[in-house]
Amino acid sequence: MNTKVTLLVLALLLIFNCSKKGSNEIRLIISEPLINRVSDTVSNRHDSGCVGFYKKHFPPEILTEKYFNTDSLKILKKITGINWYPLETEDTIINFVNIFPPEDDTNRVVYVAEIVESKSDKEKILSLGSDDGFILYVNGDSVASWHTGRQVLPNDDFIRFKLRRGKNILLYKIDQGTGYWGLYRKFVSQNLIKKTAYSRVAYYFGDLPESCILPDTSKFLQLKFKNKWFYDKFFHVVIGFREMNKNGNYLSRKNFIPSRIPEWIRLPDKFKGKVIYEIEVYDVNDSLLYKEEIPIFYEKTVNYIIKNILNHKLNIDDPVYIARYNAVMTMFDIMDDSYEVQFSTRMKAHALFDLYRYYIGLNPYTGLFSSGPRVWGYRSRIDSTVQPYRVFIPYKLPCNKYGKFNLIIIIRWALQKDINYWKTQMIRSHWRTAKRVELSTQYQTILVVPGGRGKENYTGKSEEEIPIIIDDISSIFSIKKDNISFYADSDAPMLLISLMKRVRLPASNIGFSKPIFPDKDKYMISTLRWIKKLYPEVKWYIWQAGEDKKAPINVTVKWIDYMKKLDFDLRYFIEPHSNHDVYIGDQEKAFYEIINRWE
Repeated sequence: MNTKVTLLVLALLLIFNCSKKGSNEIRLIISEPLINRVSDTVSNRHDSGCVGFYKKHFPPEILTEKYFNTDSLKILKKITGINWYPLETEDTIINFVNIFPPEDDTNRVVYVAEIVESKSDKEKILSLGSDDGFILYVNGDSVASWHTGRQVLPNDDFIRFKLRRGKNILLYKIDQGTGYWGLYRKFVSQNLIKKTAYSRVAYYFGDLPESCILPDTSKFLQLKFKNKWFYDKFFHVVIGFREMNKNGNYLSRKNFIPSRIPEWIRLPDKFKGKVIYEIEVYDVNDSLLYKEEIPIFYEKTVNYIIKNILNHKLNIDDPVYIARYNAVMTMFDIMDDSYEVQFSTRMKAHALFDLYRYYIGLNPYTGLFSSGPRVWGYRSRIDSTVQPYRVFIPYKLPCNKYGKFNLIIIIRWALQKDINYWKTQMIRSHWRTAKRVELSTQYQTILVVPGGRGKENYTGKSEEEIPIIIDDISSIFSIKKDNISFYADSDAPMLLISLMKRVRLPASNIGFSKPIFPDKDKYMISTLRWIKKLYPEVKWYIWQAGEDKKAPINVTVKWIDYMKKLDFDLRYFIEPHSNHDVYIGDQEKAFYEIINRWE
């Protein structure tokens, strides 16, 4: 056994107290981590390139209860070709970051198997969350799978299957791109589904197209929806295709119950290489709950449009046009700097359509097909450069009677210097982009992700960005100006605090997640006194996960204590569920939900 495996076994023994005194029986076992993608240069993608996810490393049906004891794990290795280790935990979550060394937290897949006993043959519902995708086998049969990038959250999937009387083997396969990864599983009742259904509408029905740039011979669009049977009682869905022009006429439109949404939906007969895919979700009273619009192209149409754009004179006087032009140049690798592979087809399609609006007579900012992830930009007053930023525009739902939107500025982790905005990991992330599209419409909130010059936007050299962006957004959309909010995580909270001391921001709410605060009492007190004086009415929301080396709880608690002494309007949330970082809930979503309540 090599050193790495030895350390792994010791870590498992220490973390999970794996061996029971007087017994060698095991309820839960885990495999060694295996390679996911043959090439790990693109670890944040979840597609057919994840060969480890789709490969059957062994027949699932060979995994029986006889191998769930310490004496049989070596035999199990021989028949599967994989090392297996015992786990013992009563937690509903398994955090792989606490199990495997850091080098195994990127581009991996892992198997977890457990014994579940049943007193009779019965149907059960399993609530499952995974980071990232999963496949579930029950007694050797594949019962569910979902291949996507996501974080671990309860109730992401409800899986219905039959247990037989006696011992049953549940085998989970989880894949991993980058960052945290883990598995949540718990048997639940039918009532929980009803409680969670309406809060998850955007998540379940958003971002369905598998690809937004199709081969030229395609007659169908593949959808990622996996027959969510449990939604049939609550919703019906309309999927349509509309002309990509200023008329936006429907080419086709069809109703579905969720479990009947097809994996492949036929493109309209009049599809000519470009179209707007549209999905609408209605409740049982026919009230519109969610709507999403996504541009779809043929590859040859993309090439044709880009060729025409390159031959067209640049509109150098319009900073938004220039920002969109630069985004297309980067995402489609026009400048030949090897970044094309880092962007999903949806990211590319939205960027191209944003620029294409100028050429087909659509308003660049509002009007038809204007919801979703948008590329905007402003001209710097410092050096006249165009600085890009991303805006997530919600589709206005009927519940928003007055057409006013909340505005939330999302401060990203700190860039050390001015680099291409579109090359930063957070902006390249398809998962983050799709998630914010969904939440923007769900909570009727305009989200803005600035970028520009990195730390210079917050530390004194270039403080213009946030005020300019707020002015630009407010000049076009009806904003609830008494409800402008800021959200930041990691080291970004201190950048925001630095900016708040220098520039008077129209902040009503501040949300911090896992903030990295300096552990200096004098600095804490002086900074907080200054902030309290400048922003006496601001509401503060701070989330802390489990213990974190970069953001230790004791330091955060110090800041919280000082804020309470200074009478800040503060809500502090700490996740008591477990001592790990993977099950912390979706703090960004929680912040949007809180802000949406302030009417």
